[in-house]
Amino acid sequence: MNQKGSVNIVLIILVIILAGALGYITLIKKPTPSNTTDQRIKLVGHIEEFEKAVNKAELTEASTYFADKVFMILDESECCGDITANRAKQELDRIKGLVFTFDPNDAVVKEYITTSTSYVTSAEGYIIGVESDPSQKYKAIIGYKVSNNKIIGLFINPGRDR
Repeated sequence: MNQKGSVNIVLIILVIILAGALGYITLIKKPTPSNTTDQRIKLVGHIEEFEKAVNKAELTEASTYFADKVFMILDESECCGDITANRAKQELDRIKGLVFTFDPNDAVVKEYITTSTSYVTSAEGYIIGVESDPSQKYKAIIGYKVSNNKIIGLFINPGRDR
């Protein structure tokens, strides 16, 4: 009988440990934050359409994704801050005709993000596109930030080989 009581106590302790572990996992452990790839998955239709329009030099189409005000950064210049969507469209003209890769797993994009000292690579939520022309040593860069399915931030570096 004494041995039977010991088995019951051990079983009760194991059930308490399992219940505690399950409670910790479901109530205490915080979920990991989303990364840029997760953001791309959530907004795939919108983002891919903007990227396609930029790569096809369809600036009017690309500009339909802008919020009324866009925070614009032209790399290595004093321009621009908050500007209208129409003005942001005009700034896109600096990269018209260039083709970019926006894949965060692409080696060129990864290299830019890890080696750049640009504001955009350290800013939260910017999706980066790097010119895909291998002949360009100093590649053009575009970055954009999305909120409520509209682009609220735009970064352009037209590159230095031009």
